[in-house]
Amino acid sequence: MNGGIEVTIFLSKTNVDGLVDGLVDRLVESQVRIIELIKKNPKISKKTMAEQIGISQTSIDKHIKTLKEKKLIRRIGSDRNGIWQIIDNHNLINYIFR
Repeated sequence: MNGGIEVTIFLSKTNVDGLVDGLVDRLVESQVRIIELIKKNPKISKKTMAEQIGISQTSIDKHIKTLKEKKLIRRIGSDRNGIWQIIDNHNLINYIFR
């Protein structure tokens, strides 16, 4: 450019729950989808998650393990009767933007 200014603008889409669909460099798409499903239904099973996302239950297990290690979600109660909990929405959004 001759004597001009170049500006780059980055936009992101945010869904209704405040989770970021764009500019996510810390969580892969499947992990964001898992969190969205948990927000909609804390009682959701891994099997249902796999069906709705379209990945294997083994992949769901790996993603959940990662999300737990990052202290973003946890399971309260038993596998059969428990619920999923997002540990802290504010920290989750901050984590995505890092």
